[in-house]
This record gives sequence, C-alpha cells and structure tokens, in this order.
Amino acid sequence: MSQAKKIFTRMCLNNWGGINHKVLEFNEYVNLFSGKSGSGKSTVMDAIQVILYGSFSPSFLNKAADDAKNRRSVLSYLRGEQKDGSANRGNCDFCSVIALEIKDTGTHITTCVGIAFEVRRNDSEIKKFSYFSHSGKMPEPGYITEEGFCYSNQDIKKLVNERAVSKDNRGKGDVNRIYASKEAYLGTLYDVILGYIDPNRFITMEKSAIALKMTNGTGQFIRDYMFPKSTSDTIGTISEQLDAYRQIKEKIEDMRKRIELLTDVKETGQELVTLQTDMIRTESFIRCIDIEDLRAKIEAAEEDKKRLKKSRHSCSNRQTRSPKSAERSNRS
Repeated sequence: MSQAKKIFTRMCLNNWGGINHKVLEFNEYVNLFSGKSGSGKSTVMDAIQVILYGSFSPSFLNKAADDAKNRRSVLSYLRGEQKDGSANRGNCDFCSVIALEIKDTGTHITTCVGIAFEVRRNDSEIKKFSYFSHSGKMPEPGYITEEGFCYSNQDIKKLVNERAVSKDNRGKGDVNRIYASKEAYLGTLYDVILGYIDPNRFITMEKSAIALKMTNGTGQFIRDYMFPKSTSDTIGTISEQLDAYRQIKEKIEDMRKRIELLTDVKETGQELVTLQTDMIRTESFIRCIDIEDLRAKIEAAEEDKKRLKKSRHSCSNRQTRSPKSAERSNRS
C-alpha cells in the first residue's frame, strides 16, 4: 500500500506573464518543463513559488532568465511585460488569478489555494489582492466567469462562501477562507492543507533557470545541475535509468509505427479481398448472362429447324399430289 501524500494535480494561470488563461495538469510523480528561452518555463515556476511563499518580492524569482531588458517582478508578470518593452496588459484594468489544486491521496480530499489580483492601469505597485483557499476542485473552466472574464476578488469571495456550505467542505480545519494577511494564509497552507510541513523545505526550491546544453551527456548534466554533491554511483545509476528509459521510449515508438504499418496492410488486404469478391461476383453474373443468351440462341435455332422441317414436309406433300392430278386429266 503506497504512503499517503499531498500532490499538485492542477494549476490555473489567468492573466499571468504571456498567458491569458491556462490550466496545467500535473503528473503524480515527475513533471519536466522544457523549451526554448522565453517559452514560459520560468513563468510557471515563479507562479508556483508566489503561491507557495505568498511573497511578492522579486528576490526569489528566477534570476537566470533576467537580463537588462527583462527585470522580473510580480507586477511585470501580471502586466505580461515582454523583453521588447511591450506588455500584454499594460494599458488596461484587469483581474488575475493564480492557483494550485492539491490532493491528499490518502483521504482523497482536494483543496485549492491561490492569490487573486486586481490591477489598475496606473498602478506602480500591487495594491489590491486576496490570498484565498477553498475546498474541492477548481471551478470550471478555471476561475473564469460565464462572460469569459477572470474572477475578481468579489467572485473569489462568493466562491469561497459557496464552498463553505457545499459537500466539498470536509477534512480538518476551515480552508474556505479569504485571508487578511500572508501569515494567516501560509499558516493554513503549511499546517492544515499540506499537513504540518517545514516552510523552509519550499525555500530550497531551485531559483535559477538553467540554459541547458546536453553536449557533455546525461551523466554530466545530472552531476552539474541535479545532484552536485551526490556520489558517482548514484549519478551513474540515474544516468543508466535515463538511458534505459530513452531506449524503451524509442522501442515503443518503433512498435507504434510497425502497428500503424500492419494496420494499413490489413486494411489494404481487406480492400483487396472485397475487390476480388466483387470481381468474382461480376464474372459470375456475366457468365449467367452469356448462358441465358446462348440458351435463347439454341431455342431460336430449334424453332428455325422445326419450321424448316415443316416447310420441307409441305413441299413433299404437294409433289405427291401433282402426278395424280395429271393422270386424271389424261383420262378425261
């Protein structure tokens, strides 16, 4: 029996960075984020850290992805600022929600935590926001109103009140809350939702994006970035497992292609059998037509033969009657 644990099942990003609306689904065990620079890896990781730390300070945001033209901050994420100086939401009032869905695999209780923002076009700092948590799964389609707008702080408050009296409100502690302070929010998150964990465990999260180059092989990558203090045996074992996984993946892909080819061959064979059956049926039909035509010709020939025979018999009778008539004339 596997040990009960708390896992992130989904994450919602509304008006965060270059994302207008996105719900991410997480694997229970390992989740890998890969992509080119600017594809949004740090955008997702920083949103997770903001939710788990409850802090808007830029000090913990990914610095490796920063440059002189792209100084990251929570407000810049909210506005969707780009390296070229433009912003997805730079000249408008808008709302934003970032939230995590957390499941207890032992009790099967699901809880959501997050932060809702309301930003005005002239804001130079984050002024209006709400830390929140609620029981049950995320509302579909992810903190979006029927009109297609992101939830406001008032919408979040309404949702929390509804969940407080719903069947989803179960488990220990009151999680359907709007929090007056970061400390109250983190107290419920760490002690009630995540189960009395040490908050310093989250501080150890990787805070720098890696410009990954696999030129030195998998083993060297693991040694440099994942387990810099691990023994060589551990690194070798992990490297071998990754290589084995890669080989299995290649075999599965090759098998998938072979199955597709065999399926095509089978379908082609079935089409050929159908075509051959149609040809045999057509040929049989043609033979039947030929036989009927031949039978009609034979019957017509028989009729002609009968008529010819009858005609000959009539001629013979006339020739027999003609001498008798001549004899009667002479006697006379």
